[in-house]
Amino acid sequence: MEPVPYLASLSWYSSWAMARLGLCDAPQLPQNPNRALIRGAWGEQTLSVPIEGGRRRLACVPYDRLRLSEHGNWRHAHWQSLVSAYGAFPYFHYFEDEFAAVYAAPADTLASLCRQLHTALVRAAGLEEALGWLRDTGSGLPQGVPVYDMPRNVAAIELLFMRGPETVYTLLGPC
Repeated sequence: MEPVPYLASLSWYSSWAMARLGLCDAPQLPQNPNRALIRGAWGEQTLSVPIEGGRRRLACVPYDRLRLSEHGNWRHAHWQSLVSAYGAFPYFHYFEDEFAAVYAAPADTLASLCRQLHTALVRAAGLEEALGWLRDTGSGLPQGVPVYDMPRNVAAIELLFMRGPETVYTLLGPC
């Protein structure tokens, strides 16, 4: 199972999807896998998941053994930031419960938290089914599909909440 960064970016998910199709290597973890960039009415905001022992542990402890710190009620703060940033998006309320459950569930490691968020996004967007169909049929993406233009370093969850089922088109669209 490949490591997944926290609220992985559109760029990371594009690489992940292309790797699932056998078109490139699996994406690498970013230098700070506990940070994500979201956008809201106030502009860009970086969300950082606190790690026990602080930032220095990122370099010396294996990713799957990085334990989460519960300092500062960050789960509530992160969920409220997502609600504030994306609550008015067209598909937010379709997927809200699944993501809220991840923030409410106890995860003790960064890897398990990120895996839960990844699973929720992949399931909500129907990515496995779409990628399976593309792999099985050898088809390309349909022509003329509108691509949501957003910075590639922003969390892919934004794309899901904005485009819903069309998420796969942007992930496999031009980088």
